[in-house]
Amino acid sequence: DIRDFYGRLAEDYAAVLSGERDVLFKMKELWYYFQCHFPGCEKELKKIKKAQKLSDYRAAVQAMFASGRFVEDGFRNPAP
Repeated sequence: DIRDFYGRLAEDYAAVLSGERDVLFKMKELWYYFQCHFPGCEKELKKIKKAQKLSDYRAAVQAMFASGRFVEDGFRNPAP
């Protein structure tokens, strides 16, 4: 599950990087590539980008997944 992957990745980054800020930069960078899987979630994505603390980041990610707008193949255009 993608949600579990992102959670574990953030935890692993926190274990090897020094400070929340470094973890946030790494995780936010991944959302640049992952955002295509959440069409119509611009507000949630903006909250992720603006997060200054891991707790805010986690809440924004939770809201993103709770939106129910995840599409598995976000790179493919929907059929007409």
